Amino acid sequence: VSRVVQGICHGFLCPCCHSMLAQWVPKFERARLTAFVYAGGPLGMVLSLALSGWMCGCWLGWPLSFYAHGLVGLIWSILWIFVGRGSPAEHQGISREERIYIETSIDAGDKIRVTSTPWRSIFTSLPVWAILVGSCGEVWVLTTLMTNIPTFMANVLHFEIEENGLISAGPFLVFWICSFGWGYLIDFIITRGIVSTSTARKIATGVALYTPGIGLFAMGLISGLNFDV
Repeated sequence: VSRVVQGICHGFLCPCCHSMLAQWVPKFERARLTAFVYAGGPLGMVLSLALSGWMCGCWLGWPLSFYAHGLVGLIWSILWIFVGRGSPAEHQGISREERIYIETSIDAGDKIRVTSTPWRSIFTSLPVWAILVGSCGEVWVLTTLMTNIPTFMANVLHFEIEENGLISAGPFLVFWICSFGWGYLIDFIITRGIVSTSTARKIATGVALYTPGIGLFAMGLISGLNFDV
């Protein structure tokens, strides 16, 4: 029950992040700043996997890992309630010049015409389905990495729990580092007009999906693998 409630609540995170980024990030800085924001995910996984291995091996045992992660999330939520704002206009901690720059860049002053939601057009749109399939694939790969790599390291490669955590964090460390490079690269090729915004995003999505997929397939070919990856 606890995991179900956690999953339901976590489902609000990505839509909220997208909305916040749309309100706060200037148009030609979106790729790198979005990468910076979402890079917190793999960085958290690096720290979590590395520290969880140590915590599970210490005298307090595995419950410490759950308590520690829950406490960090609780502290961050409290800070966000007091510091976070939905738009630059609502935040008292930024200068007038910065607020004007952001709002001008994202056309915040434009009037938005409120209409009914075009559900039929949404569900019959090929781009929408492409994004949906790509997102499902990304989450599938990410979940497989998070849940099965530690098991793979323990059961197949026979690493101890402390070493397991550190090594399992490796892919997410690379993920975190590459996020920044890709963010700057995508902004660069868009602002220079090398490719269109749509093409740049397709390239980034293709690399992000195919590369880890090939890596997972390669793991399945390792001799001695005795369970489904």
